[in-house]
Amino acid sequence: MRQFDVLTNIDARSAQWAPYVVVLQHDLLGDLDTVVAAPLVREDQAPRPLHGLDPVVELSGERFVVSTQELAGVSRRHLGEVAGTLEAKRDALIKAIDLLFTGI
Repeated sequence: MRQFDVLTNIDARSAQWAPYVVVLQHDLLGDLDTVVAAPLVREDQAPRPLHGLDPVVELSGERFVVSTQELAGVSRRHLGEVAGTLEAKRDALIKAIDLLFTGI
């Protein structure tokens, strides 16, 4: 699993509104048992995205809000298969992380 990979959310409760998560942790830390990820919330089920903090992305023809403020450390064994990548949205994702942690 690589930074910005989108993985299926295998938690039955949250997968209804957030069927995917995006890996925000850098590949350099790939030996850790956990990975920092943020949920991809279906746009029609998400609160209005906050400019700069919650990038809106498309995956498999559906729009999702990356809920950066809900990022969490997740055990790798609790994540499903790779469903895509958001590498093309790298700049927006890094800016969202910067805004979350530094306010800039």
